[in-house]
Amino acid sequence: MLEPLENIKMLYLMGNPMCLTANYREILKQRFQTLKILDSTTAFSEAEENAKKKRVKRVQAKLAHLGDIPKEAFKIEAADLIPI
Repeated sequence: MLEPLENIKMLYLMGNPMCLTANYREILKQRFQTLKILDSTTAFSEAEENAKKKRVKRVQAKLAHLGDIPKEAFKIEAADLIPI
């Protein structure tokens, strides 16, 4: 159900019952790596953005022999996501 939102840039949930879920910001940030703004604030800190870039570079280096790397290669595995 959330897949159509995978490229979302801004999301405002203040006042939504979802906000009562423990670690809701972390859950959303894991699932929506393209978020820039979450609840009127920067979604990812500078350190988190740098970590994302390093992860992309690691994956690219690992898969360089394959040529163009599909976007799916950078997704976080379901088993590694924070459970809701």
